[in-house]
Amino acid sequence: MSQNDCQEHENEEKDYGKDYRSLNAEQLESKLKTLISNVAVIFELSDEQCLKLLQKYNYDKERLLEEGYSGEDALKSVEDVSQTSEHNDRQAMINDYVTKSRYLKWCPNGGCTRAIEVDYADIRTVRCSCQMEFCFSCDRGPHDPVPCDLLSHWLENNQRDSLEKIIFESKPCPKCGHLIQPDDKEDMKTGSVWCLNEECRQQFCWYCGVEWVGEHYDCEDFELPLNEKHEKLVSDFKRYSRYHELFTTQKENLEMEEALREKIESRETKTQYLQETLSKLLDCFRTLMYSYVLEFYLNEKCNANIFKQIREDLQTDSAKLLEKFLKLEEVDDSIETKKIVQEMGESAVKKRINLLKNCAEEIKNDNWTFDEHKFIEM
Repeated sequence: MSQNDCQEHENEEKDYGKDYRSLNAEQLESKLKTLISNVAVIFELSDEQCLKLLQKYNYDKERLLEEGYSGEDALKSVEDVSQTSEHNDRQAMINDYVTKSRYLKWCPNGGCTRAIEVDYADIRTVRCSCQMEFCFSCDRGPHDPVPCDLLSHWLENNQRDSLEKIIFESKPCPKCGHLIQPDDKEDMKTGSVWCLNEECRQQFCWYCGVEWVGEHYDCEDFELPLNEKHEKLVSDFKRYSRYHELFTTQKENLEMEEALREKIESRETKTQYLQETLSKLLDCFRTLMYSYVLEFYLNEKCNANIFKQIREDLQTDSAKLLEKFLKLEEVDDSIETKKIVQEMGESAVKKRINLLKNCAEEIKNDNWTFDEHKFIEM
């Protein structure tokens, strides 16, 4: 990759996050003063009155203007707002501005005093000037390309081992389909179990699955009847397990960060380019990890061929780069080797950005729909 190509790629990466900015206290105060001045011109009120008016509407100028207030209406609305001493405290005023505005959020990095301002409230990954990255919408770490609501649903239900036990050690009631896990050993001796669904309470045979009527016959050679609900449950679990495994593999790759960084630091020659390339590789692992969550919920009817092809290419590049780091003792410090490793990192990052852009465009254009009910419904 030529120097011009590298520069072009760096610019492309910067453009990907151009819809937000990191602001210090002075910049925040300046923006608040400008906002107050703009409102003062519209309603012909004092700065103090405009501040109170803006606070009432969480510093959302558009929402305030939608009320259609006249100057007199605005003044009456201000009079209904109770006065607090905090308004005269510069830091308290800035903190109130950041806390209430849906376009501002404090950087979660301890010790950092900057805030992030976004151009639209549903933006996700942002990076502060201190290099801290987080999701502006949900306050988690970066999780592109999966939307916040789908990630929340995945994390809340991500209990593979317990689900496996329930599905494969349970049997459905032949009457209502409720899954039963008998824990009474006395019942198991006879094979008679009762449905735990209070609205059903059907007695049935644990071994053959038929209703228990009177004296139950010998069911040793009886073939358990097909239960479509349970079969679907098993099928859904196998699908979920596949994505869970893919998700876990990338998560384990991310957990190698500390060991790999120590490996780099242990080299006699300190090579900053290796640390920088490792950071890019970890970003790729994170994007891959969350891409599986997105695909898990993606409606099968949606066309995701481009997405899958880009991801496959990203997987290939990431695997090759990881192999370099795992065999770091074979990597020398020559200019040629440095160039090769850096180009591998840039190639992976470019595919990562293309993957994120593809997902963002498909979601923005409503080409993709998602279904939370794809998760296993017990």
